[in-house]
Amino acid sequence: MSGAFGGKLPLGVVATASLAVLAAGPGESAYAGWATDTRHAAAVDVILTEGTNMAAALSPDGETLALDLIGRIWTMPAEGGPATPITDPFGDARQPQWSPDGSRLVFQAYWSGDYDVWAVAADGSGLTQLTHGPFDDREPVFSPDGGRVFFSSDRGGSYDIWELDLSSGALRRVTTDEGNEYTPAPAADGRVAFVSDGSEAGLCVTGTGDDARRLSEAAGADLYSPVWSPGADAVAYVRIGAGQSGLHVVESGSV
Repeated sequence: MSGAFGGKLPLGVVATASLAVLAAGPGESAYAGWATDTRHAAAVDVILTEGTNMAAALSPDGETLALDLIGRIWTMPAEGGPATPITDPFGDARQPQWSPDGSRLVFQAYWSGDYDVWAVAADGSGLTQLTHGPFDDREPVFSPDGGRVFFSSDRGGSYDIWELDLSSGALRRVTTDEGNEYTPAPAADGRVAFVSDGSEAGLCVTGTGDDARRLSEAAGADLYSPVWSPGADAVAYVRIGAGQSGLHVVESGSV
Protein backbone atom coordinates (compact mmCIF):
# COMPACT_ATOMS: atom_id res chain seq x y z
CA MET A 1 0.00 0.00 0.00
CA SER A 2 1.25 3.44 -0.84
CA GLY A 3 -0.17 6.84 -0.14
CA ALA A 4 0.63 10.53 0.02
CA PHE A 5 0.37 12.01 3.49
CA GLY A 6 -0.54 15.65 4.01
CA GLY A 7 0.42 15.62 7.69
CA LYS A 8 3.72 14.81 9.29
CA LEU A 9 4.86 11.20 9.11
CA PRO A 10 7.32 10.21 11.86
CA LEU A 11 10.30 8.39 10.44
CA GLY A 12 12.41 7.46 13.40
CA VAL A 13 15.94 8.52 12.45
CA VAL A 14 16.42 9.20 8.77
CA ALA A 15 19.82 8.89 7.17
CA THR A 16 21.87 12.04 6.99
CA ALA A 17 21.46 14.33 3.98
CA SER A 18 24.40 16.53 2.97
CA LEU A 19 24.02 20.08 1.70
CA ALA A 20 26.65 22.33 0.14
CA VAL A 21 26.54 25.81 1.64
CA LEU A 22 28.37 28.79 0.18
CA ALA A 23 29.60 31.47 2.52
CA ALA A 24 30.18 34.89 0.98
CA GLY A 25 33.34 36.81 1.80
CA PRO A 26 33.51 40.59 2.26
CA GLY A 27 31.88 42.34 -0.69
CA GLU A 28 31.05 39.04 -2.41
CA SER A 29 27.70 37.61 -3.42
CA ALA A 30 26.84 34.16 -2.10
CA TYR A 31 25.26 33.38 -5.50
CA ALA A 32 27.74 34.84 -8.00
CA GLY A 33 29.68 32.09 -9.69
CA TRP A 34 28.37 29.44 -7.31
CA ALA A 35 28.56 26.69 -9.93
CA THR A 36 32.31 26.99 -10.41
CA ASP A 37 33.73 28.82 -7.39
CA THR A 38 33.79 26.52 -4.35
CA ARG A 39 36.39 28.41 -2.31
CA HIS A 40 33.83 29.09 0.42
CA ALA A 41 31.83 25.87 0.13
CA ALA A 42 31.24 23.72 3.18
CA ALA A 43 29.38 20.46 3.67
CA VAL A 44 26.62 20.52 6.26
CA ASP A 45 24.96 17.36 7.54
CA VAL A 46 21.23 17.60 8.16
CA ILE A 47 19.39 14.99 10.24
CA LEU A 48 15.76 14.53 9.17
CA THR A 49 13.34 12.91 11.62
CA GLU A 50 9.96 13.60 9.96
CA GLY A 51 8.47 14.72 6.67
CA THR A 52 5.30 15.94 4.97
CA ASN A 53 3.52 15.18 1.68
CA MET A 54 5.24 11.82 1.38
CA ALA A 55 4.36 8.45 -0.11
CA ALA A 56 5.27 5.28 1.76
CA ALA A 57 4.99 1.61 0.75
CA LEU A 58 5.45 -1.46 2.94
CA SER A 59 7.43 -4.35 1.46
CA PRO A 60 5.57 -7.64 0.87
CA ASP A 61 7.34 -9.29 3.82
CA GLY A 62 6.42 -6.39 6.11
CA GLU A 63 10.04 -5.69 7.02
CA THR A 64 10.92 -2.56 5.02
CA LEU A 65 9.36 0.77 4.20
CA ALA A 66 10.11 2.58 0.94
CA LEU A 67 9.36 6.30 0.98
CA ASP A 68 9.98 9.49 -0.95
CA LEU A 69 11.60 12.44 0.81
CA ILE A 70 13.45 15.53 -0.50
CA GLY A 71 13.34 14.26 -4.08
CA ARG A 72 14.73 10.76 -3.64
CA ILE A 73 13.65 7.24 -2.71
CA TRP A 74 14.72 5.80 0.65
CA THR A 75 14.30 2.46 2.39
CA MET A 76 14.22 1.91 6.14
CA PRO A 77 13.21 -0.77 8.65
CA ALA A 78 9.46 -0.88 9.14
CA GLU A 79 9.86 -0.66 12.92
CA GLY A 80 11.89 2.55 12.56
CA GLY A 81 15.58 3.40 12.35
CA PRO A 82 18.06 4.79 9.83
CA ALA A 83 16.89 5.33 6.25
CA THR A 84 19.11 4.58 3.26
CA PRO A 85 18.79 6.52 -0.02
CA ILE A 86 18.60 4.29 -3.10
CA THR A 87 18.33 7.08 -5.70
CA ASP A 88 20.29 10.31 -6.17
CA PRO A 89 18.82 13.70 -5.12
CA PHE A 90 18.41 15.08 -8.66
CA GLY A 91 15.40 13.22 -10.10
CA ASP A 92 12.55 14.36 -7.86
CA ALA A 93 11.78 10.65 -7.40
CA ARG A 94 8.32 9.96 -5.96
CA GLN A 95 5.61 7.36 -5.34
CA PRO A 96 7.60 4.14 -4.73
CA GLN A 97 5.82 0.78 -5.01
CA TRP A 98 7.23 -2.71 -4.40
CA SER A 99 7.26 -5.65 -6.76
CA PRO A 100 5.31 -8.67 -5.44
CA ASP A 101 8.54 -10.51 -4.57
CA GLY A 102 10.04 -7.47 -2.82
CA SER A 103 13.12 -7.38 -5.05
CA ARG A 104 12.40 -4.14 -6.92
CA LEU A 105 10.59 -0.84 -6.71
CA VAL A 106 8.90 1.26 -9.37
CA PHE A 107 8.47 5.02 -9.03
CA GLN A 108 8.17 8.22 -11.04
CA ALA A 109 11.18 10.50 -11.59
CA TYR A 110 12.15 13.58 -13.61
CA TRP A 111 15.68 12.71 -14.75
CA SER A 112 14.84 12.87 -18.46
CA GLY A 113 13.04 16.22 -18.38
CA ASP A 114 9.55 14.89 -17.64
CA TYR A 115 8.10 12.36 -15.26
CA ASP A 116 8.76 8.81 -16.45
CA VAL A 117 8.40 5.42 -14.80
CA TRP A 118 11.63 3.94 -13.43
CA ALA A 119 12.54 0.74 -11.62
CA VAL A 120 15.38 -0.01 -9.21
CA ALA A 121 16.45 -2.97 -7.11
CA ALA A 122 15.75 -2.74 -3.39
CA ASP A 123 19.47 -2.19 -2.75
CA GLY A 124 19.64 0.73 -5.21
CA SER A 125 21.29 -1.17 -8.09
CA GLY A 126 19.95 -1.72 -11.59
CA LEU A 127 18.24 1.63 -12.13
CA THR A 128 16.14 1.28 -15.31
CA GLN A 129 13.92 3.71 -17.21
CA LEU A 130 10.67 1.96 -18.19
CA THR A 131 8.72 4.67 -20.05
CA HIS A 132 9.94 7.33 -22.47
CA GLY A 133 8.71 10.31 -24.42
CA PRO A 134 7.43 13.85 -23.78
CA PHE A 135 4.65 12.69 -21.46
CA ASP A 136 3.78 12.85 -17.79
CA ASP A 137 3.88 9.25 -16.49
CA ARG A 138 2.99 8.94 -12.81
CA GLU A 139 1.98 6.68 -9.94
CA PRO A 140 3.32 3.33 -11.19
CA VAL A 141 2.41 0.06 -9.51
CA PHE A 142 3.24 -3.56 -10.28
CA SER A 143 0.55 -6.04 -11.24
CA PRO A 144 0.05 -8.83 -8.68
CA ASP A 145 2.00 -11.26 -10.91
CA GLY A 146 4.89 -8.78 -11.30
CA GLY A 147 4.83 -8.95 -15.08
CA ARG A 148 3.21 -5.59 -15.76
CA VAL A 149 3.25 -2.04 -14.47
CA PHE A 150 0.16 0.16 -14.37
CA PHE A 151 0.51 3.94 -14.29
CA SER A 152 -1.36 7.16 -15.06
CA SER A 153 -0.26 9.22 -18.05
CA ASP A 154 -1.32 12.10 -20.31
CA ARG A 155 0.17 10.38 -23.39
CA GLY A 156 -3.37 9.99 -24.77
CA GLY A 157 -4.40 13.61 -24.14
CA SER A 158 -6.09 13.57 -20.75
CA TYR A 159 -4.71 11.43 -17.95
CA ASP A 160 -5.63 7.77 -18.35
CA ILE A 161 -4.57 4.47 -16.83
CA TRP A 162 -1.99 2.62 -18.92
CA GLU A 163 -0.47 -0.85 -18.70
CA LEU A 164 3.15 -1.68 -19.56
CA ASP A 165 4.11 -5.29 -20.28
CA LEU A 166 7.60 -5.68 -18.84
CA SER A 167 8.63 -8.57 -21.09
CA SER A 168 7.61 -7.05 -24.42
CA GLY A 169 7.53 -3.33 -23.63
CA ALA A 170 4.02 -3.12 -25.14
CA LEU A 171 1.73 -0.38 -23.84
CA ARG A 172 -2.04 -0.68 -23.51
CA ARG A 173 -4.46 2.11 -22.69
CA VAL A 174 -6.80 0.85 -19.97
CA THR A 175 -9.18 3.81 -19.60
CA THR A 176 -10.41 6.25 -22.26
CA ASP A 177 -12.71 8.70 -20.47
CA GLU A 178 -12.38 12.36 -21.44
CA GLY A 179 -11.69 13.21 -17.80
CA ASN A 180 -8.60 12.26 -15.82
CA GLU A 181 -7.98 8.86 -14.26
CA TYR A 182 -5.13 8.27 -11.84
CA THR A 183 -3.72 6.18 -8.93
CA PRO A 184 -4.25 2.71 -10.45
CA ALA A 185 -4.51 -0.38 -8.24
CA PRO A 186 -4.61 -3.69 -10.16
CA ALA A 187 -6.25 -6.80 -8.70
CA ALA A 188 -5.24 -10.40 -9.36
CA ASP A 189 -8.48 -11.06 -11.28
CA GLY A 190 -7.66 -8.38 -13.88
CA ARG A 191 -9.72 -5.51 -12.54
CA VAL A 192 -8.12 -2.13 -11.90
CA ALA A 193 -9.33 0.32 -9.27
CA PHE A 194 -8.58 4.00 -9.88
CA VAL A 195 -9.77 7.52 -9.14
CA SER A 196 -11.54 9.57 -11.82
CA ASP A 197 -12.58 13.21 -12.11
CA GLY A 198 -14.54 12.60 -15.33
CA SER A 199 -18.14 11.71 -16.04
CA GLU A 200 -18.07 9.12 -13.23
CA ALA A 201 -16.04 11.15 -10.73
CA GLY A 202 -14.99 9.11 -7.74
CA LEU A 203 -13.46 5.73 -7.01
CA CYS A 204 -13.99 3.45 -10.00
CA VAL A 205 -13.12 -0.08 -11.06
CA THR A 206 -12.83 -1.69 -14.46
CA GLY A 207 -14.83 -4.82 -15.30
CA THR A 208 -14.22 -7.61 -17.78
CA GLY A 209 -14.97 -5.24 -20.69
CA ASP A 210 -13.98 -1.68 -21.48
CA ASP A 211 -16.54 0.02 -19.23
CA ALA A 212 -15.74 1.15 -15.72
CA ARG A 213 -18.21 1.53 -12.90
CA ARG A 214 -18.10 3.82 -9.89
CA LEU A 215 -17.79 2.35 -6.42
CA SER A 216 -17.87 5.63 -4.49
CA GLU A 217 -18.74 9.18 -5.52
CA ALA A 218 -16.24 11.97 -4.97
CA ALA A 219 -19.01 14.33 -3.75
CA GLY A 220 -16.63 17.29 -3.59
CA ALA A 221 -13.83 15.39 -1.86
CA ASP A 222 -10.41 14.36 -3.16
CA LEU A 223 -9.81 10.60 -3.29
CA TYR A 224 -6.39 8.93 -3.16
CA SER A 225 -4.47 5.68 -2.84
CA PRO A 226 -6.92 2.84 -3.58
CA VAL A 227 -5.73 -0.61 -2.51
CA TRP A 228 -7.45 -3.99 -2.78
CA SER A 229 -8.28 -6.29 0.10
CA PRO A 230 -6.52 -9.69 -0.01
CA GLY A 231 -9.63 -11.33 -1.47
CA ALA A 232 -10.26 -8.49 -3.97
CA ASP A 233 -13.79 -8.06 -2.61
CA ALA A 234 -13.23 -4.55 -1.24
CA VAL A 235 -11.15 -1.44 -1.91
CA ALA A 236 -9.71 0.86 0.76
CA TYR A 237 -8.96 4.47 -0.13
CA VAL A 238 -8.30 7.89 1.40
CA ARG A 239 -10.94 10.62 1.23
CA ILE A 240 -9.96 14.24 1.94
CA GLY A 241 -12.66 16.88 2.24
CA ALA A 242 -13.97 19.62 4.53
CA GLY A 243 -10.54 19.92 6.11
CA GLN A 244 -10.40 16.28 7.16
CA SER A 245 -8.95 13.06 5.82
CA GLY A 246 -10.18 9.56 6.49
CA LEU A 247 -9.64 5.95 5.46
CA HIS A 248 -12.70 4.40 3.80
CA VAL A 249 -13.53 0.89 2.59
CA VAL A 250 -16.10 0.01 -0.07
CA GLU A 251 -17.16 -3.38 -1.38
CA SER A 252 -16.08 -3.96 -4.96
CA GLY A 253 -18.81 -6.38 -6.03
CA SER A 254 -18.41 -9.09 -8.66
CA VAL A 255 -16.29 -8.91 -11.79
